[in-house]
Amino acid sequence: MLFLPKQPKRSMLRPLAILGMLLGMTGCSAPRINVPPYKPAEMAQAALDLYDKNKDGRLDGEELKACPSLEEALPTIDQNKDKKLDQEELETCFKNFKEGRVGMLDLRARLVRGDQPVAGATVRLVPEPFMLGLVKTSEGVTDADGNLTFRVEGSDVPGAQLGFYRMEVSQKEPSGRERFAARFNTHSILGKGIGLDTRGRFTIKLPSDS
Repeated sequence: MLFLPKQPKRSMLRPLAILGMLLGMTGCSAPRINVPPYKPAEMAQAALDLYDKNKDGRLDGEELKACPSLEEALPTIDQNKDKKLDQEELETCFKNFKEGRVGMLDLRARLVRGDQPVAGATVRLVPEPFMLGLVKTSEGVTDADGNLTFRVEGSDVPGAQLGFYRMEVSQKEPSGRERFAARFNTHSILGKGIGLDTRGRFTIKLPSDS
């Protein structure tokens, strides 16, 4: 006995036809996110040029505090565990970015002030100058629970590119006045390093008096 496949109900034919037309016009594959053309040697040298104030070829102490994203990533990048970053360690980090061939990582965060979520704030990840303009800014807006999803400028795909960023938190009053202190936006002391091991959601904690 020959079993014939069931024909779709007439009510289903129109939606299926419309879906087929849309897929035909837009394509059914996900948008392509190009891997940034990382330059390990140049990036490492640029970081030292910017922050190595005593010119000893390493970043430590107050020098790292001047770059919050590198200070945060120190435990991961510091291969010999001397609490300093040298040219080789920085270059290895950027080589890992390049060889990982990741165009973008899904990245989410939660913003809290004290222990309370902050709604309606914009959080931007602005690439550090030593990223040489090769990665793009990402940003997101917090919901009622303080949660946000980052998106790269010019892309509808959630995520952020591997790199080191200055993090800016902003929320404007109707008058245009900024609600957060300058140390969290225009002169931010916040930073974030995004590497191959960055996964899930991280929390941005601001003091209650911010």
